[in-house]
Amino acid sequence: MVGGILLNFIPTPVTPPSKEPKPSSSKILPVKISPSGAGETGVAGGGVTLTTAPLIVHNGGYGKGKIKYYPKQENQFNSEVMLQELKPGGVYVLTINRKIDCPCNKELQRHNDRDGEGYWDSSSMKADNNGCIHTQLNIELPESSYDVKFFVKDIKNNWRVILKNDNLRFTIGEIGALGESKEASVVIVTNLQDGSEVGRETTMEGTASIPSGNHLWVLDRRVDFKPLWWPQREARIDPKTHKWSATVCFGGPQDINWDFHISVITVNADRHRELMDYWTKAMKTGDWKPIQIPETTSTPQIIKVKKVRH
Repeated sequence: MVGGILLNFIPTPVTPPSKEPKPSSSKILPVKISPSGAGETGVAGGGVTLTTAPLIVHNGGYGKGKIKYYPKQENQFNSEVMLQELKPGGVYVLTINRKIDCPCNKELQRHNDRDGEGYWDSSSMKADNNGCIHTQLNIELPESSYDVKFFVKDIKNNWRVILKNDNLRFTIGEIGALGESKEASVVIVTNLQDGSEVGRETTMEGTASIPSGNHLWVLDRRVDFKPLWWPQREARIDPKTHKWSATVCFGGPQDINWDFHISVITVNADRHRELMDYWTKAMKTGDWKPIQIPETTSTPQIIKVKKVRH
């Protein structure tokens, strides 16, 4: 809401002054987003989970905010964006940006393309006198699974990214995360992003909707131990709220200042049984040998964090 007016964006992309505007096939469609408590997960009509993802200050940026969105949608990305502590009267743009190394985002290349990256920019918008923006962002996208970055850019400050979330995952249509299943696994991490700082251990939190018979697991490793992983534990999903959490450990004091990968995966019953056998034996004997990542039923979600204390 800007000055008490709900914004629906027009599909004209905004590009930096140094580049020519490019046409976009995105369409803004009216949609009502069901209310949900701040920082919580609500349930919208049709049993679709409404997820709230935080926006993190990026490299000396400013402000705070969150985006609520539907992880499973029929033909469009529906979201509600709430921003605070911006510059009163400042002008901003919202961007969905493709991760180059994620093949599931290939459909974004049908929209705008900058330096090999598919992306979608909103029209510009102005913060109100309190430095707030509250708006809906509803973009028609081709059927696919997406794992994208979300940016808030300050136009008057050389298009600087001030807020971001590096891990928005959602599915348009009935295609699965790997393109072969009509019942997609949608796993969201809500309290960690690439670059988050951690200590000896942390509790990872998120929401998930996975097919019956699948299980959610968390693994981690120091980055130089690639391609091996240490299974941490199964993350049990609350059937009502779809929330999950799991404790993740990050080595010893000697690992301070190292980067770690955390992988959140879904597996079938057989792979789950193998992981449980490994975990039970390791808990009893203390013999935590690394393993290859098991066969998964959806694309693993991998986040890189930095250990700064023990």
